[in-house]
Amino acid sequence: MPPQSLVRAGLALALGCLLSLVPSDVAAQTGTVTGRVTASTTGAPLDGVVVTVQGSSLQTFTNQQGRFLLTNAPVGTITLEATRLGYSPFTLEVTVTAGETVVADMEMSDLAISMDELVVTGTAGSARRKEIGNSIGVISSDDLDAIAVTSATDVLQGQAPGLVIRQTGGAVGNGSEIMLRGVNTLGGPNSNRPLIYVDGVRIENGSHQEADEASAQATVFDDIDANSIERVEVIKGAAATTLYGTEAAAGVIQIFTKGGGGGAPQWTASISQGFSEVGHVGPDEDPTGLQVNDCSADATCPASGTWLQRGYLQEYDLSVRGGESVPWYFAASFSDQEGNISPQGANSASVRANFRFEPIDNVSIRASNVFSRRNITFIPDGNNAEGLLLNVIRNTNDYTNGRDALTLDMELKQQIDHFISGLNITWTPTAGMSHRLNLGLDYISNEYTEERPWGFFYVPDGARESDLANDRNITVDYAGSYQKDLFGLATTTSWGAQYYDEFSWGLNGFGEEFAGPGDKLIDSAVETSVEEDWLRVASGGFFLQEQIGWNDRLFVTLGGRWDGFSTFGENFGIAFYPKISAAYTISDHNFWPEWWDTMKLRGAIGQSGRAPSPFASKRTWSSTSGDDRQAAVILAELGNEEVGPERTREFEAGFEALLFSGRFSLDFTWYDQSTFDALLRLPRPSSIGTEQAILTNLGEVANNGYEFEATFNAISTENFAWSLGGNYWHGENEIVSLGPVTDERLKNRPVDAQFGDVVTNPDAMGERPDFEEGYLGPARPTTTWALNTRTTFFQRLTVDLMGEFQGGHVRQAGTARQNVRRSYWAPCQDVIDAVNGGDFSGYTASELALCSPRDASYGPWTQAADFFRLRSVSLGYRVPEEWLPAGTSGLTLRLQGRNLWHTTDWPGIDPEGNSYGTAANWYWSTREYYNLPTPRVFTFSATVNF
Repeated sequence: MPPQSLVRAGLALALGCLLSLVPSDVAAQTGTVTGRVTASTTGAPLDGVVVTVQGSSLQTFTNQQGRFLLTNAPVGTITLEATRLGYSPFTLEVTVTAGETVVADMEMSDLAISMDELVVTGTAGSARRKEIGNSIGVISSDDLDAIAVTSATDVLQGQAPGLVIRQTGGAVGNGSEIMLRGVNTLGGPNSNRPLIYVDGVRIENGSHQEADEASAQATVFDDIDANSIERVEVIKGAAATTLYGTEAAAGVIQIFTKGGGGGAPQWTASISQGFSEVGHVGPDEDPTGLQVNDCSADATCPASGTWLQRGYLQEYDLSVRGGESVPWYFAASFSDQEGNISPQGANSASVRANFRFEPIDNVSIRASNVFSRRNITFIPDGNNAEGLLLNVIRNTNDYTNGRDALTLDMELKQQIDHFISGLNITWTPTAGMSHRLNLGLDYISNEYTEERPWGFFYVPDGARESDLANDRNITVDYAGSYQKDLFGLATTTSWGAQYYDEFSWGLNGFGEEFAGPGDKLIDSAVETSVEEDWLRVASGGFFLQEQIGWNDRLFVTLGGRWDGFSTFGENFGIAFYPKISAAYTISDHNFWPEWWDTMKLRGAIGQSGRAPSPFASKRTWSSTSGDDRQAAVILAELGNEEVGPERTREFEAGFEALLFSGRFSLDFTWYDQSTFDALLRLPRPSSIGTEQAILTNLGEVANNGYEFEATFNAISTENFAWSLGGNYWHGENEIVSLGPVTDERLKNRPVDAQFGDVVTNPDAMGERPDFEEGYLGPARPTTTWALNTRTTFFQRLTVDLMGEFQGGHVRQAGTARQNVRRSYWAPCQDVIDAVNGGDFSGYTASELALCSPRDASYGPWTQAADFFRLRSVSLGYRVPEEWLPAGTSGLTLRLQGRNLWHTTDWPGIDPEGNSYGTAANWYWSTREYYNLPTPRVFTFSATVNF
């Protein structure tokens, strides 16, 4: 007999002997449990629910139709527990009979506030909401399914008080600014960006390479596939971000992506088709829409008679989840979107693989990997003499001599590759001790090319620019905790350390003056230049935290973080950020009224920081050439060896309440922030060898406000459910001190204060305006509110609407002012004609300051930019299962619209427009300047489960 046969025979014999030792009635000692889990208010099936047999490791997951199957359930009475983020846990006792199947259907309450809900962000590990003393915003998968989403940023819009999203224009691929609780730093808009985590991996939180000739910037946040998001947690200030250390003073947003489910593979496929369109551009009085809607007067106008087109968009998503001992989730997506002016557009693709397994007892490993690619085609735009809209809207006072299509000969293309990989290892050696280790890599490769062909109207000999940029971020994050009851108190001691390393590299090549037409290489140009830069920044720290709980209703937490940073001055040392918080569920007492279900009081005080900019602490030199082109160096930056981080101290207090059997929920927070040791540039005398100011810890900024959120489940019956929700935020900031830097304009003004010409003789008739500089208002909204209503009919048809208001700020209508200067702006045409005719006696100085070509100033055109926009309208229908073909378990149809309507008194093209991208300073980022307005988007999608 061959050796292989001998081995097989031996294995068969051994297996037979083992089976003979197993009692024949083992299978008969277990049973099967099956059932369906649905939402109590809508009856909609809930997927991803974890169904566990209490007191055992036996568990499974529901599929897309809410169904679960639990085999090998022990005989007798058992307790099933269903848990899902955003829902109250549900328990049910069932009796299992040997060899039989028992049906156990469950309904879970989707309470707006659940004290047992687990949250992660801002804590040393996962914690119940009732234990947390600070505000935390949660956006669940149910919220994501209901709203119209065209990018990952749309997931956040209007979803939480204090979370402000500022769009920067209507061009496809353009990014948005994310800000939490307004402004609390002197460092500019870029310093107000929250940290972003994806599955525990910190990713770049800013913008990609700027497409400068397009006046546009894509943001990193929009690289994320919105369909892969399971949940988002938002913490908004230093009271909750202490454990994240330096750079977390602007808040933290943490995204959790979808994971594997139990049992057989469950497939989901989704197809979306739709279009975007731009309505009338500019003032209603101009029938041509500033020559954008009707460009027939231009010899190069498209045959359609307009520069605008409907931008067709399409998206295809496919995902599968399954696994028992190794739950896994795989997903792929592709989207393509045309812009509203050809050839502008973008396409993207991504693939994701998440899985979890337990190699040994008490050790769990979760891996998440995603790769995405975005290709964007821009058009020249914004504040750009070669831009399309600037030349179109200025009519005959342009740079193209009435041949505006010549601007589109310029090619602007960007390719963004983004890879995020994370590994989460959890070890629980005992019931009271746990350890967690996160390892993460965030890598971005960015390529931007810009080409003016030979014979281009503005640069006849042609030009080419190529930019390459790489950004690599490494996260190492460890946390441990130990729980023990001590003297009747529940204590949890936590400790941990974190290391973050960022390396960025860029290479820019530029060439102009080519010999003739054809494909170009930069080194074929007559004039060439090249620039290279790289930067590495590293930070590390450790924390300690102690939480004490009494009677499962009062929790007090004390903690601190010690931080080091590569940009701190050598003489500074280590930064320390303390925190203390308390949460008290007063409704757990017997005296509390029954109709008031839950009342939690909370308060927290903590610190976080912002690091100085790279090289702020180092003396640096730059190269130059001396006499006879001899190489030399000069002092570039003096450096400050004492410089340290800005520190933001925040105190917040509030409550969370649930009333009338979960029908009504309230969440209120008041906060007060103080940023001290704020970083400022302090001028130095030129006698020391350089005129550059040094970065110094000098200033102080105050920022305070309040947030309110409410949900009312007004009606909930078997065939009809209606809920109404909303949130409100108001915040104000002011500069308290600038140290020795004196600027009387800024005293007690907001950090983002805007100044400009103010008319001192506004009512004078027939007189030209006199101007003096004055304060105009803040650049960013100080008040936002959002309303949402959701109605469900017969547990299948759902209608969802969400609108948002932003106000309390000013914006420059730059397009209007520049066009008045060129005698073309319909609302001002009577004044323009009168001034050009030499008789303006019938107009006031205030009217002339707006509408006179000789006097129009940016100051009068900087006005209140309050607006309300209908962000999302969604109609969804879940097709009855009995209508579906065999092999299909679910089908949902959705018709959705985004940004369908808005109202504002602001006089420009779009109150959200900005042609200076997301990285501009306070002044430039508040100016709308030859932007395409935000388009309306309509989509129809079909999602099928099988």
